[in-house]
Amino acid sequence: MAMEGSRRLKEALFGRAPGSTTIATSAVDGTSGITSSSTSSVKPSISLARGARVRYGCGGCGAWSGLAGATTTGGGAAGVSDEGAGYWCGDCGAVRCGARCVTAEVEAQYCGQCLDNVTSYDAALFRHRCKKCFRCPACLAPLSFAQQLARVADQPTTTASAATPTTGATAPQRVVYLHCSFCRWNSLALPSPLHADSPTALVTSFIKRERGDESQKRVAEQVEAFHREHREARLRAHIAAFVSGVQEGGQKAPLGPITVEQVEQARLAQDAKLSLAAVKRESPLQLAPDDTLPSYPLQVSQTATLDQRLLDPNPDCRLVSELSAQRWLLGTRVSKRCRPCGKLLIKPDLIGAKTDFKRQHAALFYLPLISLEEVLQDEASGWWAFRVVLANPPQRSSHLPLIITASVEGAGEVQPAQPVETFLGVADEYDKFWETDVYGELSERDRKQNEGVVLHRHLNKLALRYRVGPLASSHVKLQFKITMGRTPATSEEATIAALIELELPHDQPSPPSSSSPSASSQ
Repeated sequence: MAMEGSRRLKEALFGRAPGSTTIATSAVDGTSGITSSSTSSVKPSISLARGARVRYGCGGCGAWSGLAGATTTGGGAAGVSDEGAGYWCGDCGAVRCGARCVTAEVEAQYCGQCLDNVTSYDAALFRHRCKKCFRCPACLAPLSFAQQLARVADQPTTTASAATPTTGATAPQRVVYLHCSFCRWNSLALPSPLHADSPTALVTSFIKRERGDESQKRVAEQVEAFHREHREARLRAHIAAFVSGVQEGGQKAPLGPITVEQVEQARLAQDAKLSLAAVKRESPLQLAPDDTLPSYPLQVSQTATLDQRLLDPNPDCRLVSELSAQRWLLGTRVSKRCRPCGKLLIKPDLIGAKTDFKRQHAALFYLPLISLEEVLQDEASGWWAFRVVLANPPQRSSHLPLIITASVEGAGEVQPAQPVETFLGVADEYDKFWETDVYGELSERDRKQNEGVVLHRHLNKLALRYRVGPLASSHVKLQFKITMGRTPATSEEATIAALIELELPHDQPSPPSSSSPSASSQ
């Protein structure tokens, strides 16, 4: 049965049965010659079809990208976009890539652990982190609050009879701390234990300790210095533009003339102020010698990794036991719009517990999905046959008329070269479309006009046959120009571009110039 199916597939793709006698017409005098082709001359290659990459062209910038995101790995071809997914704009009738032709707007910020929405003010105040959710610094798992009875020394008290303070007796008290149920890390084992009598007090104590950290203070001061320098530079630029405008406006007498030498001196003075040599350090930078060895004992099992140390704001933590807990990073819910027309393409739900979208115009739900199912080679003629399958998205509730024009980049010929007018059905076999007169007219026209091109169809899928050859290079780029016709859901036509790219074997034979599969199948 498998051999019979393979034989029928080869016969359908090349228009003749392998092993039969074929008549080839000469290109010079039109006489007919008899040639024989063996069964081994047609070789199927499913692995080549699996290695093919299908991309769609952006209607704005022209970049090629996939419908569901990045489609290329390292060493991708030039002009291929690896950023973002493809979106469909119904107003423009074109595909928009997520890298250049779509704008993003932050709708809400939320915590991925407790799923609470956070206002912009709170996000900026708590440094884009949740104020009540923590993660383990060792294994990055969520931390939970735990409590136990521990003996905590009372605060020193001063009695009326004695002027010296006395320490009260220790008593077991309830202590709340952070605990990891995965790696058993807890905040009581820190060099400075973190605990409190309630979860709210523990969060407040942690935030105070975090804001009082010296390393974070230095980073905040450096950021503020950069902001101050940026504001001063903008102010100087505005003053210079104002002075230049006044000088050009003819009011030179009140301000006095500014010579070229003065402008040059001001520029040199400004460069001297901004140069690194003129910046004075409050404390000299002391570098340790290169041959300095660590003076603390190394414990590989207890040493913090580089990723753990980068996540901790304290740069001096060398052991896992010295790492402090981290507050959970906030996530964002982003809406996206078409850059040319401003149409809203992606609208997320603002409720943190929901993962669906209020509006989702991804191209995956609107465009015909193209795939390369099988590649066959005819060694006698050197031509290649491609079985291309188009599928109507299951989300579409109506049929999709198509006009498909194929071409090959570089040297080569595609058969059929004329446009193929066909249609895609719906995915539901019980849909009323299959009982209408429209389906009867479309199927009858498809049977008459596309005989030999349309291999088979089933519900929303359609298989087409394309022959390519002779090829000068093993790298094949088969391009499709697809015009989607009017349907009850779309009132206007739209044209998209698709590209199938694959690498053929290098040891392919040089095809003869006097014969082709179309001539052999006469």
